[in-house]
Amino acid sequence: MKRSRSALATALTALAASALLIGLISATALAREEKKNEFPNATRVEPKQTTTRAVDDIQKAYDELAKEQYDQAKVRLDKVLANTRATPYEQALALQGLSQIAHENDDLVGALELNQRALALDVLDNNTQFNLLFQQAQLNLMEERYDAALVAIDEWLRVTALERPDALVVRGNALYRLERYADAIPVLTRAIELSPEPDPSWYQLLVASYTDADRGAEVLPLLEAQLARNPDDKTLIQQAANLYFEAEQNDKAAALLRGAYDRGLLTTAADLRSLWQVYAFLGQADQAAEIINGGIAKGVISGDYNTWKSVGDAYAQAEQWPKALEYYSKAAVDAPDGELDFLRGQLMIQETDQLDEGKAAIEKALQRGGLKREGEAWILLGMAEEGLNNQSAAEAAFRKATGFDSSRSMAEQWLRNIKR
Repeated sequence: MKRSRSALATALTALAASALLIGLISATALAREEKKNEFPNATRVEPKQTTTRAVDDIQKAYDELAKEQYDQAKVRLDKVLANTRATPYEQALALQGLSQIAHENDDLVGALELNQRALALDVLDNNTQFNLLFQQAQLNLMEERYDAALVAIDEWLRVTALERPDALVVRGNALYRLERYADAIPVLTRAIELSPEPDPSWYQLLVASYTDADRGAEVLPLLEAQLARNPDDKTLIQQAANLYFEAEQNDKAAALLRGAYDRGLLTTAADLRSLWQVYAFLGQADQAAEIINGGIAKGVISGDYNTWKSVGDAYAQAEQWPKALEYYSKAAVDAPDGELDFLRGQLMIQETDQLDEGKAAIEKALQRGGLKREGEAWILLGMAEEGLNNQSAAEAAFRKATGFDSSRSMAEQWLRNIKR
């Protein structure tokens, strides 16, 4: 019932990717027409830009970028970088364009390096400089350079003097990846508070931060409020069920998952496994068997050793021995060793008084091998033989059991009883 870290990693990677903005410098920007100031509270003084004839190549290159003519654009932008007369502003624009080409070619490391060179020149207008810095934080996050991502987003927050929700989420994501869970919680909470429509993945990240900070109980009210608004969000349901289970509110976990199952939301083998494991833990074997058999009928779950054994375990925990034996027998067909036959024999001999069947199961277990308690298997075989009045066979089995430290004392006691 623990939350899947691999699923979470996928969600967090998607979060970074979905926020990534690769922006082009428009023709109006290069013409230096009036643009909307996206950062009115910026602490950075906007630098003055100067251009030479190299700006013509930049403009043509950006037109080519817009048409996805990357090879032609790269030739022009490389030419600008090689031009000793090009101004720092023109070089920064060329570097930014080359960074986009690297990104389109899935060279994120190259894109990061080119972006950093453009930022270091510190000559772009505020809108462009800050958007490029934001992109740098996101790219570092996607490349698992979490320290660098945190540095970039902290710089963005400082120079823009903005408390923008998406920027706070990038910061919270970086903090989470650095395992600074307690630090991530207030940042992500603030991002959600500021956003009129928070992305569901933000809640996932906040829940993960609380959970990994060992503060899972504190986030349950938040999850319950989210579920009230989004009752069919499977991710929220699974997270809440996990937290209920960890808080030992097992009935709530089962009810939540069962409701999702009845509404057709739990469709994968992993989904169904989470529900039947809750039922098995609660000793509700019939419900566990219902979920497993339903999954097998739909072709979602394979009727294999592990599946059948899970049902048998649930019935055994509930002390429903005939049902446990029914499913253990199904599992035993594909068992890798004699352990399950040993378990079947033990139940038959000690719980259901099926001595002939139990004797056969123990003999099969010994034949298959791989037993962790071989001495005990000989004890059980001796008990079955003794119960069937096969005294010589019982004595032989108990003598075999004396060869194992774990069963010697009990075997000797049985032998003394037989002699008396």
